Amino acid sequence: ELGRAFERGGSAAMASDLYNRVYARDVGYKDVSKRLAKTGASQTRFGEVIAPESAVERLSNRYRDPKRIGRGGMGVVYRVYDSVLRREVAIKLLHPGGADDQRLRDRFMREARALARLSHRNVPPVYDISAAPCPLYSMPLLHGASLRELVGTGKASLGQLLAIAVDIADEVHHFHVVGPG
Repeated sequence: ELGRAFERGGSAAMASDLYNRVYARDVGYKDVSKRLAKTGASQTRFGEVIAPESAVERLSNRYRDPKRIGRGGMGVVYRVYDSVLRREVAIKLLHPGGADDQRLRDRFMREARALARLSHRNVPPVYDISAAPCPLYSMPLLHGASLRELVGTGKASLGQLLAIAVDIADEVHHFHVVGPG
């Protein structure tokens, strides 16, 4: 609401700065991407502000037709067409607001390398890792409901949820045996 008040008051720069701060923390927050575009923002203290789909397209000609399918604390996950592998894959891209923060870039890359080291039946393999221009890693595109959807909608039985919990515990144990690298 504060950003809209700045817009109505003719202070697009203040609105843009506020939206950039929100965007850097959570790209999926309400309509922050649309509001950023409306203000015409091009630069922030976090670096270049671009729509997430544009960020994917700018990385290379390799990834095409991005569709956001999820987000988390450090990144955004997209379904894309990988022109090298010639199939759809999932890529996780560091939040655009974190691209200029070396500490976040390093943490993101440690996550990618740790996942790449794992070889477990319940952990999808990492196909590719890239640090520039924006950190990302790619993996198989998995289909089906998320754990949140299964639990939240009651689509899974107690037995199915227990089996999932056992699989998760097995994955965590495997990660602790292999180590983060």
